[in-house]
Amino acid sequence: PGHCGGFQDKDYCIITQPHTSPEYPLLQSFTRVTPKPTMTLHQELYIAHRCSLLDDVIVRPCDSSDRDGVESTIKGIDNTDAIMSDINQFITAKRDPLEEGATPLFAFVAECQSQIVGVFVVRDERNIEWIRSHFNIEGFVYYAHHRREEHARLHHFVLNPVFSHYTKHVMREILRLARKTCLYYPVYPGYEPTEMKPYSLATCINDMIPVRPRRQIVYPLDRLKENAPLERILQKINPFALYHLNRKLTLEPKITVNARVVVVGASDVGLSFLEALSFTPHLRFNNLVLLSPNGLPGQSKEDGIVDAMLPTSHCFSRTELAQASLATWV
Repeated sequence: PGHCGGFQDKDYCIITQPHTSPEYPLLQSFTRVTPKPTMTLHQELYIAHRCSLLDDVIVRPCDSSDRDGVESTIKGIDNTDAIMSDINQFITAKRDPLEEGATPLFAFVAECQSQIVGVFVVRDERNIEWIRSHFNIEGFVYYAHHRREEHARLHHFVLNPVFSHYTKHVMREILRLARKTCLYYPVYPGYEPTEMKPYSLATCINDMIPVRPRRQIVYPLDRLKENAPLERILQKINPFALYHLNRKLTLEPKITVNARVVVVGASDVGLSFLEALSFTPHLRFNNLVLLSPNGLPGQSKEDGIVDAMLPTSHCFSRTELAQASLATWV
């Protein structure tokens, strides 16, 4: 704040540092700028706006007077129609229509200096049993300590980049106001149709924890009969990667690693290495690079002719690649 007072005509403060240097505490109030693929400088760029020093950011439930402010905040991003539809549904009924299950719906806005700077939408999580059986979520959550109604799925998280360092504060407020303890966020493959993905790209994904998928048992249902698992566990759902956050994790910082890690070739070994780095819960790797003439496997729709022309992986199926969501980090 003192430095900004000495430069009344300046709005931005910029810091660069070598990508091999660890982040120091001051940078936690800055926003890291994602470098372009063609960038050759050995520097990381951090930027802070004068307004990021304001400490009166509040989170509150959305109301009908916020429609214009919400439209202004989400203007220019993908899936704006879905966000506005959810906001209007919350203002009208506080839950989904009856034909869609009447799932409780929560919408919040972040406000600073009487101006909306963030929009957030969550719903009650209805597929807890399916998540527990398909993902190793119990490595982060003791389900005996959480009531069923305390689990929610994040659908939209839009926050002005100027205030990105308030992300964890905002998520704690969302959990408190919605009376939730656990948040889940699915990431579907890019080739899935838009109607299958009623989610916008959450800007908080850096602060969430990726959850490893579980290997699934092929049950002989004709033999098990009444002893077979519940239908809601066996149901077929399009594969997705799962990210998680709970109240405890909002207080645990991640260590940022800006060192460049380059993997040559999309072999099973290379993909396993990238997967191990991506699923490390307490580390955030910002510069993972894969050099491959065909890009990351599993990022396009299944095509028998194309797949027949490429090497076959016996370690990663198309479903496992979708659940790893390597394109989020690489």
